[in-house]
Amino acid sequence: MGTGATEIIRLFAGHFHLSNETGRLRESYDEFMAHRARGDFDPGTHDAIYKSPDLDEFHTYSRFVDPQSEPPGLVGYGPLSADPLQSEPRRLDINPIIDNALPDELAAPGAPLLIAAPTLLQYEIEYGELAINVTYDTGGDQHLIQVQQLNVMWDNDIAIPEGWSAEALQTLQFPDIPDTLQDLHDQAVAAAPPELSDVSFNTGSLISFAGEYDAEWKASGETTRNDVEPGVYVNGELQPEDAELPVFPVGLGDDGEAESAYPTDVPGQIVTAGSNLAANVAGIFDINHGIGTLVVVGDYFRTDAIVQLNLYVDDDDITYAGDGVFQIEGDGNEAFNIATFLDTDAGVPSFAGSDIFPGIDWYVDVLDGDLYDVSVVSQANWLYDNDVSVQDNYLTNYQLLMGANEQGNFTEILTIGDNYDLVIVLGDYHELNLIYQKNILLDPDTLKVLGYDDAFGDGDGLADPSITAGANWLQNEALIEQWGTQSFQELTPAWEALIAQLNAGDTELDLSAGVGIPNFGDPAFNILLITGDVYDINAIEQENVVADADVALQLLPPAAAHEDPAMQVASTGENALGNFATIVHTGPAADYYIGGELYEDEMLIQTELIASNDDTVTGSDPDVLANELVAFTLPPEEDGHDEDAVAVPVHDSAHSDVLGNVLT
Repeated sequence: MGTGATEIIRLFAGHFHLSNETGRLRESYDEFMAHRARGDFDPGTHDAIYKSPDLDEFHTYSRFVDPQSEPPGLVGYGPLSADPLQSEPRRLDINPIIDNALPDELAAPGAPLLIAAPTLLQYEIEYGELAINVTYDTGGDQHLIQVQQLNVMWDNDIAIPEGWSAEALQTLQFPDIPDTLQDLHDQAVAAAPPELSDVSFNTGSLISFAGEYDAEWKASGETTRNDVEPGVYVNGELQPEDAELPVFPVGLGDDGEAESAYPTDVPGQIVTAGSNLAANVAGIFDINHGIGTLVVVGDYFRTDAIVQLNLYVDDDDITYAGDGVFQIEGDGNEAFNIATFLDTDAGVPSFAGSDIFPGIDWYVDVLDGDLYDVSVVSQANWLYDNDVSVQDNYLTNYQLLMGANEQGNFTEILTIGDNYDLVIVLGDYHELNLIYQKNILLDPDTLKVLGYDDAFGDGDGLADPSITAGANWLQNEALIEQWGTQSFQELTPAWEALIAQLNAGDTELDLSAGVGIPNFGDPAFNILLITGDVYDINAIEQENVVADADVALQLLPPAAAHEDPAMQVASTGENALGNFATIVHTGPAADYYIGGELYEDEMLIQTELIASNDDTVTGSDPDVLANELVAFTLPPEEDGHDEDAVAVPVHDSAHSDVLGNVLT
């Protein structure tokens, strides 16, 4: 079973192509992380942090990996080595006096990169003149990213031959479509958790929501609200690892224009009034600051939430008449909610209590106030495809395409900031990862199909009429992945003392202040000090609303019995609505140190609401159905027909159908 949670839509010339999105996003993420680990990658802050060190000046030895090498896997954290996720940094022992010679194991190919080699500590022990030098600057990358995508399409078509009344036919359509859609939307909102029902997906509102939500959470005295076991959930059920997941049914194939699925060399009445596609795809990779160790003096709040709703109405009124074996599909709807929660460890050991040393040159970027790292995506498709059609000729191959519309939104956000070995937050840390997905489908159709009657004998080779008013597909798919360490430590007195010195702006520190703190991949030790809170928010909202209330009439008059075999196919369903979202959040590679409380909440809501799925299928006598259809024709004086004209128009060529030559 794959761990992919989304699929990507590529829009070109109005045609969508669906492929596996998570794999592609993951590949781009891997490429970025590997590139960042190269020696020639310079995100560009003050040069002193990223310049190559003068080893003679530091009286130390360091081994550097070839800058052209690209470590395997997710490499952006951990010591740079031939296999950084497997090798462990050499822990320094400051007690014995060691030889000045570079240790053999350190010089060996593939050995870990040590920013502070033992000779540096030996020099301090012998002479007692070295100290940690601290340089201060302003820094810290902040992001307020908001993407809003909205597609609205009106495709309410009327295609009828001469002699039919559009106004009369429209009385067969589902009434009050706007009010019904509003009611369905209200039902979807009511099905969401109360605490999320009023969330507005914009940066300002989500920042306010996170602060208020966490304040109420802290006041409740609970540190854990909900706990969702990692894994893949389909419609509320945790899946085994080898389970096959539902596959979104449309969009797979070539980008070229699709050929008709029906033969064109025999007379036929074929109408496609459904088969619409509405899809949203979004991915957020929240890297921002590559962090080795994260220290939060206050409380740490983490909320991961996936809310998925499928809601539909599929009330069809189908009337058919004739001696053929009608193939009728009024139901067959499928609705899937797929959610994945993943915790991926960075593969770096905890350094709590170790004697590793980060080096003597420290650079501290100070951000005075709160830090905002907020990415918000809001996507919506609104598609109105309420069609009216009549097909009554039988001498041509009349394929009428009134639906098959395609709408899609695609967004990918990758936030990249400066890399820090240590990030210190003096306030609270508010982390929120939220995916909210809704599919709403209104598909009540009216179909009246008059096939051949007793005038057709057996063996005439006529295809059995096919009616499809259901077979819709609704799918939500979401992934939230936490990448980084799961090592949470309490804040020790040593940490508190170090934080106090850095907050006071001390430029010299005793070497003991750095023992036990790892340095990741840079000769200098880079620190971000945030004096306020952190709002680390990633949110994706996706909604598809499709109204596909169709009226379709197909008629084969008795005269068709003396012609070539005919084909009748009416499809007003088979709509596909899909939402696909991925959030990958990267935390520290080594350790969390938290001075307050750790608050964790994992929320999963998966709901399928069938507002109504009540089909009426009636088999009728051909004469009775023909007489019923008289009400939908124009009076003779309006269309020039003689008073003795037949109730159901019979045309002897495609030229009597105004669309016959165009849509054949």
